[in-house]
Amino acid sequence: MMRKVIFFIKKEFLHLFRDKRTRFAIIIPPLIQLIILGYAANLDIEKLNIGVCDFDGSKLSNQVIEKFTSSTYFDLKVYSRNLSEMEEAIARDIIDCYLYIPQDFENNIKKYQNVQILLVVDGSESLKATSSVNFTKLILSDFEIQNILKIKEKKINPSVITLFNPDLKSRNFMVPGVLSLIILIITMLLTAGAIVREKEEGTIEQLNVVPINKIHIILGKLLPYVLVSTFEIIITIFLALSIFHVPFRGNLLTFLFFALIFILTTSGFGIAVSNISATQHQAIISTIFFFMLPMIFLSGFIFPIENMPLVLQFITNFIPLKYFFIIIRGIFLKGLGFRELWISGAKMFVIGIIILIFSVMKYKKTID
Repeated sequence: MMRKVIFFIKKEFLHLFRDKRTRFAIIIPPLIQLIILGYAANLDIEKLNIGVCDFDGSKLSNQVIEKFTSSTYFDLKVYSRNLSEMEEAIARDIIDCYLYIPQDFENNIKKYQNVQILLVVDGSESLKATSSVNFTKLILSDFEIQNILKIKEKKINPSVITLFNPDLKSRNFMVPGVLSLIILIITMLLTAGAIVREKEEGTIEQLNVVPINKIHIILGKLLPYVLVSTFEIIITIFLALSIFHVPFRGNLLTFLFFALIFILTTSGFGIAVSNISATQHQAIISTIFFFMLPMIFLSGFIFPIENMPLVLQFITNFIPLKYFFIIIRGIFLKGLGFRELWISGAKMFVIGIIILIFSVMKYKKTID
């Protein structure tokens, strides 16, 4: 009996390692996932982008600013006395917070009067918002100890204004992100088997007699899944708003426009994998390990992109989920429109065009 079992074990191992694509799928994906997770998996907030609005311009206020910029917590991105510029910078994710230093800051300190420094934080990412407040309190406390030792009472009191998500509910951050993940999973998995299924069933040869070119075939395979995914989006938005009561402050048509670009892009990835795969099983495995999981890890949804090594930060520029996550959070929580989000949409569109061109180039009507 054991001899028969051993025989089948040997048979399966031979079958498993006979195909070079299978050997590749067994060895390479785990190594890639380990490397990506090993470097990207860092939930600690190490550096936040800050803006400064200094209406005092005194020696003491400059010392406060230097205390922030020289710390390991903040990186100064915007310095201006224009509050509108600061509000636009925080809405567009250029900065995570900004510091407002009022007039007569130094004079009030010297007169032993309380001084109110205002910290405005982006509440759409609750972890960053909480870290901004904690880091600010630490820096101001240290500044007082070093510079105002003669004052017995604490005189610099930071007031905090939280934008977009005043209660810092993590649900308001997570649900739009989960919505984007649902779209990613549906589109990529549905389209991953679109062409390879024709190969397995042997019907791809019949396409030789059809008087259409490769572009028409790819579009014909792509568009049905785009329509299905669009319908899924409408359903998930309704559930997100009705069940989880996530705010939706933007325009629905603007969101659907960008969502359509994202669907076309991710569907293009699925079609591309389907083109170069031999079986549906291989297509699904390749889609999950080589595209879906890296996109999720490097999109900024789970791990802050700022904490990743520079190489991985560069790679994130080619992740469409990163741009769609910026768009969906901007529309849901910040009420942003096309004017503020078109750059992210354009980058996503370019990635989609490139992957669709690759899909057309790699498509073959015959089986190798």
